[in-house]
Amino acid sequence: MYLKEVLFMFQIDPELFIGKTQDSKEVANFLIALNENPNIESFAEFQIWDFPRNGISFYLNEDQQVVVIFLFGSDDEEHLEFKGVLPRNISFECGSRDVAEKLGLPSLCGAGSADRGEWERFDFTDVSIHFEYLLSTKGIKVITLMSPSVLSGIG
Repeated sequence: MYLKEVLFMFQIDPELFIGKTQDSKEVANFLIALNENPNIESFAEFQIWDFPRNGISFYLNEDQQVVVIFLFGSDDEEHLEFKGVLPRNISFECGSRDVAEKLGLPSLCGAGSADRGEWERFDFTDVSIHFEYLLSTKGIKVITLMSPSVLSGIG
């Protein structure tokens, strides 16, 4: 059974979960496939379900809809690398130029700082995808999938 769950996880693009409720069939099956009990916390109006061994975190709104997903691209002190399907045929080895070739020009971008890499955001009808790049080498540190409802408060 575990092998079947792992294979399921590697076939589903988490982008499809944005806007779905935690108990929808797609999200529920994916969470089971992670085979990890989440660390659950609250932040503002969100409930955060963090799966550090699987490199993924979900933010749920008050209606229990998935509104933000973090996909971690490099092992850090808190998360292992996410090994599932990434959105829009992107890989964690991509740099900014590679992402632009696949997605076009970003909607917003920003310079890095002493402790954070450059970032870009690409807005689509049903989801915005934010990339934070690694500081010292080519690659993506974290991919954030966001519902347009979350962005309305960010700008």
